[in-house]
Amino acid sequence: REIDVGRWEGLAWEEIEKLDSNFAQQWLECFPHRTPPDGEPIEIFEARVMAETSYLLSQSESSSIAIVTHAGVMRMVLRTLCGLDEKTAWAITRPYCCTFRYAHHPHPGRRLQEVLG
Repeated sequence: REIDVGRWEGLAWEEIEKLDSNFAQQWLECFPHRTPPDGEPIEIFEARVMAETSYLLSQSESSSIAIVTHAGVMRMVLRTLCGLDEKTAWAITRPYCCTFRYAHHPHPGRRLQEVLG
């Protein structure tokens, strides 16, 4: 599940800017370290995503699995498990319906096997 954006849920960016343009600009400049009003802090999101990811990986040690999810979840996995920086993770997940292949490997730089987007 994607990060909870609180009172911004379901709003277009233009609507968010109309509600509070100063806060919206601060959020953009500080992302991911600024939480939307009544939203989920990035630390909670990361813990939730990585707990589920760890569980799924433990279930797939002898076989392959496919996970369909939102870009924010994908960026968290790319940053946390593959050691990518935020900018690179955003670039990989920018295309609609992007995919990547992850492999268990002790070195984070070898975990990202393939990117299609």
